[in-house]
Amino acid sequence: MLHDVVKSLLFLVLGIQFCLPQTYIVKFNSEAKDSTDVYSRLAAVLPKGKLSTALASAVSIKPFQSIEKSNFPWARYAVLRFTQSVDRQLIQSISSSSVVEYVQPSFTYKVYSIPNDSAYSSQWNLQRIGISKLYETGFINSSLPSVKVGVIDTGIDTDHPDLLNILASNTGETGNDSFGNDRRSNGKDDDGNGFVDDWRGFDFVDLSAEDLGDWNERDNDLNDEHGHGTNVAGIIAAQANNGIGLAGIAPCTILPLRAFGKSGNGSDIDIASAIVYAADNGAEVINMSFGDVVRSPILNDAIRYAYDNNVVLVASSGNDGSDRAHYPSDFSEVISVGSVNRFDSRSFFSSHSPALDIMAPGEEIVTTTFTGSYTNSFSGTSAAAPHVSGISGLLKSIERKKKIDNPAYVPLSNEELKGILLNTADDAGFPGWDEFYAAGVVNTTDALQAVAGSSVIIHSPKQDEILSENFVNVVVTAATPYQKSASLYYGWGEDPSQWNLISSIENKILINDTIQFLDKMLLPDGVYVLRLLVKNSKGNDVEYRQRVIIQRQSPKILTLRFRDSVIIGNEYAALVEAQIDRNSRGNLYFRKTGQAGFHRLQSTGMQKNHSFILSKNDFQPGVQYDLYCEFVENSSLQRSTKFYLTDSLGSPLVLSTQTIPTTGFEKKSFSLPEGFLLNSVQSIGNKPTIILNQYDQNGEFGVLKAFEFVNNAFSQKDSSNRIWIPRAFNENTILVQDRGVSQLLKIDTITNRYFSQALWGDSSDVWASKLTDLDNDALPEIIARSSTHFLIYKNLGNNIYSLSTTVRKPSASLRGDARKQFGPRRSVVGDFTKSGRKEILFAEVISLLQEILTATELQTLRLQDIAILI
Repeated sequence: MLHDVVKSLLFLVLGIQFCLPQTYIVKFNSEAKDSTDVYSRLAAVLPKGKLSTALASAVSIKPFQSIEKSNFPWARYAVLRFTQSVDRQLIQSISSSSVVEYVQPSFTYKVYSIPNDSAYSSQWNLQRIGISKLYETGFINSSLPSVKVGVIDTGIDTDHPDLLNILASNTGETGNDSFGNDRRSNGKDDDGNGFVDDWRGFDFVDLSAEDLGDWNERDNDLNDEHGHGTNVAGIIAAQANNGIGLAGIAPCTILPLRAFGKSGNGSDIDIASAIVYAADNGAEVINMSFGDVVRSPILNDAIRYAYDNNVVLVASSGNDGSDRAHYPSDFSEVISVGSVNRFDSRSFFSSHSPALDIMAPGEEIVTTTFTGSYTNSFSGTSAAAPHVSGISGLLKSIERKKKIDNPAYVPLSNEELKGILLNTADDAGFPGWDEFYAAGVVNTTDALQAVAGSSVIIHSPKQDEILSENFVNVVVTAATPYQKSASLYYGWGEDPSQWNLISSIENKILINDTIQFLDKMLLPDGVYVLRLLVKNSKGNDVEYRQRVIIQRQSPKILTLRFRDSVIIGNEYAALVEAQIDRNSRGNLYFRKTGQAGFHRLQSTGMQKNHSFILSKNDFQPGVQYDLYCEFVENSSLQRSTKFYLTDSLGSPLVLSTQTIPTTGFEKKSFSLPEGFLLNSVQSIGNKPTIILNQYDQNGEFGVLKAFEFVNNAFSQKDSSNRIWIPRAFNENTILVQDRGVSQLLKIDTITNRYFSQALWGDSSDVWASKLTDLDNDALPEIIARSSTHFLIYKNLGNNIYSLSTTVRKPSASLRGDARKQFGPRRSVVGDFTKSGRKEILFAEVISLLQEILTATELQTLRLQDIAILI
């Protein structure tokens, strides 16, 4: 019976394979005036009949609040939310509207690190970056003009004795109104900035899915339920000389902007809103101690807006220790900050993408924490970033004082201030700029001495711009104190090991100057990094790197698949899927055969993988249609490639007129929680048993659970303490793995413990794949892989396993791939070559190579241009 149940569950999974996230951001093009078109478009594509009323009540479109005092184009954005699952064709149909620029899923970001306990003499970080000396000599004092620093985080402990006096106050929302009511709590927008009672910051958290604590209403309650925001604020500006606690880096005022809830989760919608608010309400520096590998378009739009308003934007580089892309720190408008310890050694967790700019103390930092207390163990790049934010605030304060003393003085731009920070950093790691330390460790004293102005930047080509030829003209600015030379290099790949000089200019300041690439050699297509290195007489070098892509050919279609009988609801539809060799926008054009003019379907977002659902919302069943696809690259060239589906299929598309009956089904009483179900059923204690990872409240993998099927119902038998991913399952053991740690767990039927006893384990970057008997001795072997090799562990009996075979993988994983490196199971066992022996087929999805390993005799077979997903 359970096998039938599992089949039903698998059918259900197939039936909902097009279900997508439930919150989307819609951006209209420049011609859009309001969201009327989207409302009507949504109404047009909603299912007709019984489902329409239910789904319509589960859909909401909420335009962003239009704020008259803000120049950010909020009227061009709307939030589209569903309270139940939504399929891809609905989103595709909305994105195809002529007034829609893009539709993107709302992404969730998370703050980094965990806090603990407290004092000034132990603040090694202030001594390292030169702040202690500035306090002790009286340079930093209360006479310095205060600069507002926006802290986008989990809120702040507003009653903390070291923070309560440094919170920025909005005078338009303080005092009494004309009726004698306190403006701080009268429920009115007294200053007309679009926000009610925002007298010392604002709470933007309004998550679409239920979370912990205060998660679903925007208001002025800044209470930090997590602690991270209080940690960050204390590093920047904890009140000095008040006889208690510790001292912050600069006499700044903190504008607390709560965009992350109690669990540390925050949506890009709320973060972007907080960034725009900070820029509109006087913040001169914004600290962003959070991030992820996901590049959110609306977050990028908000950051550009703040940057254009001369705000200094600072972000943590990431805590996974890798060189993968990371946002928002990788946006070119942002200063990306990595972490070092008290010995100037890079922290093992500090990420170092090519966009890394500078380092700062980030281990065991003494700072404030919530409940009015202190901690001496705040660590992570989240702790490093506020050091740079605080120093930026201090430099801005000095600049403001110079402006007060001399009204004709022109203050530094945010880009010039960034140049000063990089130019005056203390070299670390290898001499000069290097991939792990970038410009070096931030140095406050030298930065203050260099406030005369500094800027090092590559203006053109832009970050990640696609070029059709060599970078012929590169526009740069190189202006630093004591400048000796400015040299422009290029290197091949994401992390070049060799640099080639384009040009070197001695003893000359460059402002938006063009440097020509005169080499007649044609560079091969690929990724390149441009490197602008500026040397000065003080020995403090600064450099700027920009990643570009040379692609002489138009976009190429790597794979294209057409399926004419997918199931959408109770109807048959068609599906077109394509993979392109670069980020592009995808369009599918269609018309009734014989008619003039094509209609358009648009895939979601700018990406390499595209899909189009051809359903009766756009196609009349039983009627012939002509089709072609076009994919337009993400560049100023806007090159494209087309594929004519009608010619390839040999005939026009005709959608089936058949429908799938939705009556006559019997609803069963049993159910399982939502989760990842291992496709295996075992008889344990004579009862059919399954295991699954239950999804948590954020839709992410939770703990592993075992269920047996008894009396026509599922009964939970055990639950793991750790979040294991199941790989194989038999009546005695369960093979699991978690981020490079693999274990074989014993099933104890006497105590009903499934996940507590490890019979075998390997934590040295081992990703388990399969448990199978390769040599026919009734003892199952373990098949696994590491980052570099395929692995086989021989079963020696008595639950003893020995690594017997290793074969190097033929290709490396794709750099910067946002997906988990070893997510799905990617091996299968069988006699594929008809040799009479068992073989293992590994699917290397990224490189389109498959490796076949014979269990007794290893041999390699490479099949070119074939992609197999297992």
